[in-house]
Amino acid sequence: MSYSPTETEIESETEPDSNTQKSRRLGADEDEEKGEGADADGGKTEQRRRVGAEDEEKGQGADADGKVKVIGKTEQTAIEYWSTRTNRLALIYRDTKSDRRFSWQLAGERHAGSLESQLEHCHACVQARLIRGYIKGFKIGITHLPTERMYNPRFGYNAFGFGEMILLAAHVDCDTIADIEKGLLVTYRRYNRANQCVNPRGHALCLNRALGGESATHGFSPFFVYMVIKSTLLFD
Repeated sequence: MSYSPTETEIESETEPDSNTQKSRRLGADEDEEKGEGADADGGKTEQRRRVGAEDEEKGQGADADGKVKVIGKTEQTAIEYWSTRTNRLALIYRDTKSDRRFSWQLAGERHAGSLESQLEHCHACVQARLIRGYIKGFKIGITHLPTERMYNPRFGYNAFGFGEMILLAAHVDCDTIADIEKGLLVTYRRYNRANQCVNPRGHALCLNRALGGESATHGFSPFFVYMVIKSTLLFD
């Protein structure tokens, strides 16, 4: 005797009961909500990516302006800028970057456009070093051979007790470098060659006696303005 399902049994097999339908609807609703949540999270993730990209762009702009907080990166940015304009600068930097007696504080592209902006940058660097202290005396000068000016056994600063050289400015034009030196000495020079006070507002520890710019035409590009320091700290 064969078995034939009833209509009720057929309906129960083909149509889920109300509880099953409700459970499926709830599951679908939850999945949809999760999907919306994922979309929302995805939107937040996308927003974070956009913010990160904006921060990266700002960081790159800061590099170009020479305002990055990381000093090494700022220094490198300025070196790269000037190396494209002065043929020997990269070689000089390579020879001095590991020497703790040298520090490079050249103006970045933003301050390199005019004499006034270069002079402003140099003033800021000198003031920052004076504020740090540990100074018995300092001089401002110009050279085209920083290592020779520091270590020459006959006239090098190191032989006369100067243990630090800060390279403040570089340029292909010796007259521009001479004007920067003279502009700095207008502020810091206090005594003349006869040790007479010619500028009461000059700095008492400035050892320059001449007006500046006298040796600008010696040598070849690039030319540098520097600050050398007799420190109260000892070097090996």
